[in-house]
Amino acid sequence: MQMNSKERKVVDGILNGNRNPNTAYNQKILSRSHVAITLEAILDQAGLTDDALTRRLRQIVKRRPERQVTKGGASISNQTTVDNNALNAIRTIWQARGKFTDKHDVSVSGNLKNLSDDQLDTLISQGSRFLKVNKNVLN
Repeated sequence: MQMNSKERKVVDGILNGNRNPNTAYNQKILSRSHVAITLEAILDQAGLTDDALTRRLRQIVKRRPERQVTKGGASISNQTTVDNNALNAIRTIWQARGKFTDKHDVSVSGNLKNLSDDQLDTLISQGSRFLKVNKNVLN
């Protein structure tokens, strides 16, 4: 099935950064299987696979800021702006693919509320020991 003009307009607007992929209307359009398949094909053809985006995100996170000194002696760096733009682009792509959301439902309570203070302290110390032992594995 091909996309109709409204669907093409939504996809084009999201890809150009002119539309918010998280609005109810846009999510409704993006959730249609033929639109999702077309969007995936467009992004993959442009080299924006999930692996490529993850590699780029890893580069951004690991980068150290580079400082430059202006003629007036001020220290500046435009790397933050460049990285923010890249992060926003990655977020938009993942939002359009339905793999990233801004909202999380945290209203569901787990069993932690039923634990005593001693049980919580034990749980925290066990978690801390786990992180220390497995630090290299997690990185």
